[in-house]
Amino acid sequence: MRSYRSKRTRNHGAKAKKIIFRILFVLLAAVIIAVLTVMLGNHLLKKAEQLESEENVTPEDTESPSVDAPEEYIITSTVAPSVFAVTVDVRDYEDITSLSEKISTLSLHYDTLIIRLDDGKGGLIYSSPALCSILGLPVSDEDSTLDMIRSAVKTAKNKRMRLCAVIPSSLEKSAHDSASVIDSALISELAGLGFDEVMIRLSGSEEFNRKNSQSLREYLLQCDEKTLSACLIGVTLPAECYVEASYAKHIQTVASAVSFLGINFPTEGMTTTTEIFSSVSHEITTLLGSFTVYNMRLVIDDGDIAAVAAEYTASVHSNINNVCIMGTYLPEEMAYDQNAPVDIEETAEETEAPETQSPENPYASTGDYYGNGGETKETTSSEDGSEKSDKPWW
Repeated sequence: MRSYRSKRTRNHGAKAKKIIFRILFVLLAAVIIAVLTVMLGNHLLKKAEQLESEENVTPEDTESPSVDAPEEYIITSTVAPSVFAVTVDVRDYEDITSLSEKISTLSLHYDTLIIRLDDGKGGLIYSSPALCSILGLPVSDEDSTLDMIRSAVKTAKNKRMRLCAVIPSSLEKSAHDSASVIDSALISELAGLGFDEVMIRLSGSEEFNRKNSQSLREYLLQCDEKTLSACLIGVTLPAECYVEASYAKHIQTVASAVSFLGINFPTEGMTTTTEIFSSVSHEITTLLGSFTVYNMRLVIDDGDIAAVAAEYTASVHSNINNVCIMGTYLPEEMAYDQNAPVDIEETAEETEAPETQSPENPYASTGDYYGNGGETKETTSSEDGSEKSDKPWW
């Protein structure tokens, strides 16, 4: 007997197969998509980690800095403290007793004693054993000037005064490498004698440009390195180096290699104390920003007591407390007399002050007000638009 399946049953089986096939296809596609998604995610994660590591690289990790990066130096001229200093020349005293008595009197008014060791002609006032050793010269067993220096140092130390030596620089006679060898030997010797700091006086005729400021910086850094920082080292520069706008970067260069900076205002050609007082007061007002940034010391180095008094009074009225008097005067001897004449002897080494005022330093203040003794006056600045002075930069 034959058995026949209905057409309806056969159609139902075909449809079931199609549904199962579709389900398997969807599952397979889902698996493939999941695998590709995981692979893409891992690839993107690796890329993100690589990019993050590149962004975290600091300039120190690179082989060399960018050639276009500007030169920036950390200012170190604020290391030395502010001082109220007075100067003695040991050659002015007949014996150790009179010198010691004078220092004892000065210690009642000043916190720092400056001993001037330069002879004003680029040399020293005594025979340095350290320099004699370098040059292969015989060392003198007896040097009365050196004995006076040792006595002055001892007396000042007993009176709890800071000690600063003023010395010339060999930089004007030799390259900075050779100059640093000579001067570092001298500085080490002075540190051994008991000096806390050394003030280097420069008196060359070269322009204060980028090359010379870099050379000066290298010389100063080498002196500090060769002496193992035995004492603080500073330099004194003329006021025009701070006032000239084009010199601002060079000043920063030098300020990064010293413990203090000194500034000396020109008073040549001025014949009255009022003129000196007004000029110095105006210059200080103009440079108040630089006095703050560099902690500059006002170095008063006039040969006439009336001129010293006028410049010192200008600093007092301008609230400048970092002052070095390059003479042996008591504070009461520096009383300001507006009517006193001035007699400043000009030496062959001195140069004329510029007649016009050049563009001001970016750190400079624009204030034009300053005191005139007990009065206050308004002044006008010097003529503008003149060419840069050709006078020596140090």
